[in-house]
Amino acid sequence: MSTQPFCESAPEDDSDDLVTLVDDDDNEVTFQILGLVEVDGAEFALLTPVSTEGDQMDIYIFHYDVDEEAETVTYGSVDDPELFERVVARAEELITFGDDEE
Repeated sequence: MSTQPFCESAPEDDSDDLVTLVDDDDNEVTFQILGLVEVDGAEFALLTPVSTEGDQMDIYIFHYDVDEEAETVTYGSVDDPELFERVVARAEELITFGDDEE
């Protein structure tokens, strides 16, 4: 799993499992939401780009914050390396990879 510099906030897309974020170069990237994990009382989104080539699935981790009053969802970068590693460990507990099945 890795994280990239997609850090701008964006409202949730019309589709329940897709979100479009803007990267540092102002490129729009559409992600599929794989799931949410909770670590240290905060939620984190596991996202994968919709338009990927090849067999490898890249997974990006973002802070996930819902503002129910404004009806928006905010995605932010995880800047703390120790927190990021805890989120990765929790996500790995929940994700089943096809390679593990024999």
